[in-house]
Amino acid sequence: MAMSRFRTLFRNYATGRIEGGVFRLVTGLLLPISWVYRFVISIRNLLYDRRFRLVENSGIAVISVGNIAAGGTGKTPVVDFLVKELVSRGCRVGMVSRGYGGTFNGTAALVSNGHSQLLPADQAGDEPVLLARRNPTVPIAIAPKRIDGIRLLIEECQVDCVVLDDAFQHRAVARDLDIVLLDGQRPAGNGHLLPAGILREPFKSLRRADLVILTRCGPDSSASLPLPVPSVRCRHQLASEISRLDGGTLELKEITSKRVFAFAGIAEPEAFFASLRAAKINLCGTFAFPDHVVYSKAQLATLSTLAAGADLLLTTEKDAVKLDPFHLPLPCYSVGMRLVFEDELMLQQMIDRLCEKRGISKVVV
Repeated sequence: MAMSRFRTLFRNYATGRIEGGVFRLVTGLLLPISWVYRFVISIRNLLYDRRFRLVENSGIAVISVGNIAAGGTGKTPVVDFLVKELVSRGCRVGMVSRGYGGTFNGTAALVSNGHSQLLPADQAGDEPVLLARRNPTVPIAIAPKRIDGIRLLIEECQVDCVVLDDAFQHRAVARDLDIVLLDGQRPAGNGHLLPAGILREPFKSLRRADLVILTRCGPDSSASLPLPVPSVRCRHQLASEISRLDGGTLELKEITSKRVFAFAGIAEPEAFFASLRAAKINLCGTFAFPDHVVYSKAQLATLSTLAAGADLLLTTEKDAVKLDPFHLPLPCYSVGMRLVFEDELMLQQMIDRLCEKRGISKVVV
């Protein structure tokens, strides 16, 4: 629990949510490391820009979804949206992920072949398994080198289009469309690179992107954020239906009279809890586990203690794929997030142009 509080405190500092003399001191101590990190990243990008490092062309359409900030920007709902859009256009689409948080350490493996799930979350990571469940007809691979995952999908599943998850920094694969996500509330955090801040690259790296999607936008989000490429804005909205981990569904509004204990092991758990409060869910308590947590017996025991007195548990879809409902003290439900775009025309047009360029005909219903 102490480590969880430390992680939350550090992320609040790195995203600029909290300030003060102590945190200015911390910044001063960490900045020299950030400068070294910036130098290394700049040299790496220069090698790719000048073609000194090989960029491999897979021969099929490739869309990359990534970010320049560490932590949660809401990539999974965006990847899910893109996959569904491509399926609706007649693409034989697949998805490739690094498989972060999983134990797999081979070259490449199929999480799903488009017919059945082949790897559990503890091996593949939570996000690939979640996307496989959301898109049961779409093959999904994990691979440290994304080109290996693409080749596996081409050979085993005959895909003609691939969505790369979290691949903006993975420049070894050529892509047709490079999409970068930014948190609409705090796009650059405190403005510093890791470890003094949350930026993986300088903000100017956005010039490599084709499109920026500003996620979690609200009334107070900056509408005039200066960006070097086109952008669209969206917000995340709770799904209207929740799923019980051992089967069955309910409307979210059906549990507003219940005492609910919410928990999450994601990068921005407070955003999830705030969404539940906005939906009038009666939260008798909340707890944030570390991002990509692997639920151990000790953590489940902690959850059981904290949730005493609650009627039910509520968590994210990402957490649900790692949980066994029979090891939980109360009925547990998960709720998903869906994207609501302010104006998705630009994104739709980019997808259409990609399909036209690659000779993929749009399905007429």
